[in-house]
Amino acid sequence: MKKIPYWILPFVIYSLIMLFIDYKYSTSFVRHFFSDITEDNIPFYAINTTISVFLLWGVSLIFAMSLSCLNSMDKEYPRERLFFYSQIFIFAFLGFDDRFLVHELLEEKFGIKDSITLLFFGGLELFSLFFFGKILEKSTEIKITLFLAGAMFGLMIFIDQFWIPEGTWIFNAIRSVRLSAEDLAKTWSGIFLFRYAWLIYSEKIAALQEVKVKDSIQ
Repeated sequence: MKKIPYWILPFVIYSLIMLFIDYKYSTSFVRHFFSDITEDNIPFYAINTTISVFLLWGVSLIFAMSLSCLNSMDKEYPRERLFFYSQIFIFAFLGFDDRFLVHELLEEKFGIKDSITLLFFGGLELFSLFFFGKILEKSTEIKITLFLAGAMFGLMIFIDQFWIPEGTWIFNAIRSVRLSAEDLAKTWSGIFLFRYAWLIYSEKIAALQEVKVKDSIQ
C-alpha cells in the first residue's frame, strides 16, 4: 500500500485547524483568515488567500521552468511549447486575480460577471490540456493529480454557487463550515495543481537528461 506523501500532511493539519475554528467559534471569526489580502493588523490575516496566490504563481513559475527545459533541447516542440505558454499565462493570471481581484474590476468596468471569467479560463485550460498538453497520454499519477485538482475546484464552485435546500444532509453537514470549506477547496485545488505542474517538470528534467546522455555518447 502506497504511503501518504509527506508533503500533504502540513496542508491536512492546516485544513483541519481552519475547519475546527470555523465550526467551534464562528464564520465571522474565521473570515479573517480567508479574506482577500488587504491592510490589516490581525495576525495571519488572509493567510489562506496568500497560500492560494503562492500556489498559483508557483504553478506558473514551474511551467516556465519546464519551458526552459524544452528550449534546451535541439528538437522543436511547437504544440508542447504552446501548452507551456498557456499554462504560464493562465495560472499567472489566476494568481493575479486572486491577489488583486481582477474579476471584480472586469465586472465593474465592463459588466463581465465573475462566473463568465471563471468559465472562460476553465474552458481555456481544458482546451489547452487536451489539444496542446495531450493529457490523456500522461502518466496515471499526473492524470489523478489533475483530476483531484479539478474535483476540488468543482467542490468550491458547488459550495459557492449552488443553493442547497435546508434540512438536507448536505446543508446540515456544511452549514457551520461553509466559508472555510469553500476556500479550503480552492486551496486544495491549488495544492494539486502545484503537484501536477511539478510532475510535468520532472518529466521534462528526465527527458532533458536523456538527451544530454545521448549527446555525450555521440
